[in-house]
Amino acid sequence: MGYFSDTRRLGISLVLTLPLLVAYQIGLLVVGFEALNGADFVTRMLLKLGGVGFLVANASLLLVFGLTAAAMNGSGKGVTGYFVPLFIESGIYAVGLGYGVLVVMREVQLVAWPAAAPALTLPPDVLQRLVISAGAGFHEELVFRLGLFVGFGALLTRALGDEWKGLAAVLALVVSSLAFSLAHFTAEPFAWFPFWFRLFAGAAFGALCWARGFAVAVYTHALYDVWVLLAHGGRH
Repeated sequence: MGYFSDTRRLGISLVLTLPLLVAYQIGLLVVGFEALNGADFVTRMLLKLGGVGFLVANASLLLVFGLTAAAMNGSGKGVTGYFVPLFIESGIYAVGLGYGVLVVMREVQLVAWPAAAPALTLPPDVLQRLVISAGAGFHEELVFRLGLFVGFGALLTRALGDEWKGLAAVLALVVSSLAFSLAHFTAEPFAWFPFWFRLFAGAAFGALCWARGFAVAVYTHALYDVWVLLAHGGRH
């Protein structure tokens, strides 16, 4: 009961996602900054300060995680013990997400069901793809789900009133999912299939963030991207 209620809390979710953020940023030093996520505005700013600023920021994040996790463990909220169930739960959602979106697209006659599931492979640049997946999981959920969906939804609710809270949530979900899909085409030509797929995937991530919290959405996104990038060898 504690795990499911605690992971819906934003503060605990942020603590749980810090190790993924640090792993992504350290990964950038290993594989190169070609793996920098498009929504990662913070790292771009840190790089302007030089390598020292980048390393100090990551060391600070690790210190914050360690101290906060220790304090939470001491108060009875053993967040470090949440990582195993978090990975299991997020992994289940990640496996089902791609096929679930395809089912929706098939039902609304946007795409035919694929003839066969792609086989997972280990390409030579597997480490770079893992870093890309970690960055997408954290930063895209931070911008599009936590910022545009949750934040914009809260602003709409305040503007419209609590009686329109449901409508505000739906509008925020549509706007955030549309922005999430369109943002990918700043680096690639527009095409209808990936547009619709990302739109529905964005809606699924938004619903997951609302129902299960930010950390679950982040790790589901990251693990899903690992599957896509390894199975399809490219776009997510």
